[in-house]
Amino acid sequence: MKKILLLSICLLTFTFGFSQTETITIPWDFFSVPPSDPNFPSGAMFDTNIVIEVGDTVVWDWLSGGHNVKSDGESVESFGTPGGEFDTFPTGYTYAYTFTIVGTSNFICAPHETLMYGSVSVVPEGTLSVSSSNITSFSISPNPARNSFTLDLGSLNNNVVVEIYDVLGKKVLNRKVNAIATNFDISHWNSGLYIIKISSEKTVLMKRFVKQ
Repeated sequence: MKKILLLSICLLTFTFGFSQTETITIPWDFFSVPPSDPNFPSGAMFDTNIVIEVGDTVVWDWLSGGHNVKSDGESVESFGTPGGEFDTFPTGYTYAYTFTIVGTSNFICAPHETLMYGSVSVVPEGTLSVSSSNITSFSISPNPARNSFTLDLGSLNNNVVVEIYDVLGKKVLNRKVNAIATNFDISHWNSGLYIIKISSEKTVLMKRFVKQ
């Protein structure tokens, strides 16, 4: 079953259909921003940077009134609530959009763009498909990183395959590692979002990584 990569998975709702597409609900309120936002060092209320596959749907759910959703000029898809930049909607309103183009689309609440914003990174269908068991964990530090990062595999330290993909689904690294902690030089990589996939005999795990 496909796995959606989210930083605050407990705050997002997943609905699975027979078509294998997914619906992700973002609670839309003040401080619906990425936890990495430097203006909110204690962490954001809701994480709004997500990764989905082509054909998945995102639903914004208004927890308070006076908001809208608009894509910005750099987004690969144009979407948003009806009306102009400052036409807003009340508590309980929902807006849904199904993404069909690979790439990243940024979104904001136009009246509160510094307090409510995020991005949807769309990857090709099947990129996030994972069949796994005996799930454990691994860590990436630092994340985001500029020149290098360390992958700590924890208990997964024997014959692990590390694959890294960009948001277009292109594999940029494939390496077998045996050490618990392995350092990766990324100084020559393009800035942006990457997906790290690690595979062992019984486990497949994926996490999101940002190259600054």
